[in-house]
Amino acid sequence: MAEQGQPPPRRSTRIAAQAALFGQPPPREECEICALPLPLPTSEQWYCSSCGKTICCGCVLADERTNNRSMCPFCRGTTAKSGGEYVERLTRRMELGDGEAMVALAAVYEDGDAGLPQDFERERELLLRAGELGRPNAYYKLGLIYEFGQGAAIDLDKATHYYKLAAVAGDHRARYNLGAHEWNAGNGKEAVKHLMISAGMGDDQSMEVMRLAYQKGHATNDEFEKALRTHKEAKIQLESHQREEARREAARREAPECIVS
Repeated sequence: MAEQGQPPPRRSTRIAAQAALFGQPPPREECEICALPLPLPTSEQWYCSSCGKTICCGCVLADERTNNRSMCPFCRGTTAKSGGEYVERLTRRMELGDGEAMVALAAVYEDGDAGLPQDFERERELLLRAGELGRPNAYYKLGLIYEFGQGAAIDLDKATHYYKLAAVAGDHRARYNLGAHEWNAGNGKEAVKHLMISAGMGDDQSMEVMRLAYQKGHATNDEFEKALRTHKEAKIQLESHQREEARREAARREAPECIVS
């Protein structure tokens, strides 16, 4: 046994890390208007660069139809009229500690858009700051950068590190990627642990792989039944008539209904 004041044994540290990794994710952020959990696809969310609020597509479409114009349902601000104005808004939000603004600005640097140069180092800096401020999507993007070499050298250890940070913070895509990596490595049981969590968040792709894991004997009856139940419950919580209307409208327009403004 370690003496008082000494660090705990390394095995205990690993066990604690595993417990944190496979713990239940935090509650999903809610739409500022309808108070339902935000949809999983980012294309069904709308971030306002004026007030920094994120709103679901259902509420955006409902407000647009009511007022016959496109504006933020929360602050009534309009879409930025130019790339320069958009960057100015994001910069102001960033100075207020808005992590989502940092994620949006990082995307501008990634593309070299709105009058800014393409700068992958600046992109990573902004994403890291956003992740430290609690934005799981920032860590997920860093995971993608290091897994696929998007503006940085491929580093799978770093990719896994950032995916884990994102997954613990509640990003279903990072959780799925961790499960997929375990699956591809032949670690079916570890994959199931991850996929049960992301399926329980409402992720359809995770549920499909859980079905395959069950068919191949990597998931037990109880695990598969729990995944089915929690996936269904999450989907119900994420749905609304307005959101279904927004999806139909987006399909009709043949373009994503929601954009960052």
